[in-house]
Amino acid sequence: DRGNYEIFIFIIIYFFITNFLKKKYLNSYFFLGFSILLKPTPAVFFIILLHYKKYKEAAFILISVVIITGLSYASLQGGLSINLRQHLTNLGLYNDLYAIGDAGLMYGNSLWGMGKSLVKSFYGDHINSVDLNLYLKIYTLLTFISFFFFTFLCLSLMFFL
Repeated sequence: DRGNYEIFIFIIIYFFITNFLKKKYLNSYFFLGFSILLKPTPAVFFIILLHYKKYKEAAFILISVVIITGLSYASLQGGLSINLRQHLTNLGLYNDLYAIGDAGLMYGNSLWGMGKSLVKSFYGDHINSVDLNLYLKIYTLLTFISFFFFTFLCLSLMFFL
């Protein structure tokens, strides 16, 4: 059951790219917006829209994502305010347990998890006593690696479009 969510996002991004290549722009914008609704990472593909000077379309996608997200929170029991507050609380718990702590370390597949596993291999069970600055340095390095990978991917796509 791990990673299934990302598979859907990759499929939706595939539809975005194929529709964009076929110049079916309205369809492609729908798929890009939908993938961003599921996870913010596909927003990196805005580079393509900005490259082709599609500023209104990019703004429309962003505004749509914000409105649909707000409506989703508002439609749940408790309304917008309570659900947004609860989501932010849960994100804080996730950061404490998974991002900073080592809960679920053996089940992850992220670059951050790989970095924490490297630290754990050197420090053993004393991973929680490791200085937070070391974690942040590893995180920064891995973030730059992933950023440059996605940037390279987008630039490569622009040359082929």
